[in-house]
Amino acid sequence: MKKSTKNVPISLILKKFNFIEDGSLVVESDNDFFLISCKDSSSMANFQENLDFNVSFNPIMQGDFPTLELKIDFSKNKIKFETISHLMSVENIEDLKNIYYFFSKELLHVGIFSKKNKSLLLYDLENHYNNELALNLEYFKIDIKDIIKNTNN
Repeated sequence: MKKSTKNVPISLILKKFNFIEDGSLVVESDNDFFLISCKDSSSMANFQENLDFNVSFNPIMQGDFPTLELKIDFSKNKIKFETISHLMSVENIEDLKNIYYFFSKELLHVGIFSKKNKSLLLYDLENHYNNELALNLEYFKIDIKDIIKNTNN
């Protein structure tokens, strides 16, 4: 995990999180995709470059809605510091495309945003998880590569 050289305009982040106090979104800026998590300012203090991270997926049902949960756990010396969780409806094609593009890069751009302080920390994480995304979407009988191919024509 290292600080990102990429940037996202804070105005874009504020607009996206206008009605969201806590949660995460995939945001596109200059053809780069960022997973931005809105956290309180005390939580932001936990993030540093020397943290280890683990990405996991959890296919769940939220009521009648099939959902894929993405979790990124941050730790140091096996002590967990923070978690970013992102829920996406597998019926929402835009959500699926955004998460696909997010995982299609060598580096995962992750941001921690404090709405109260209007501050943003951006990090790059090495991506070894794009196949895991496809495998977890197969649980819902979704072929993400086929969706991308058919929606880009």
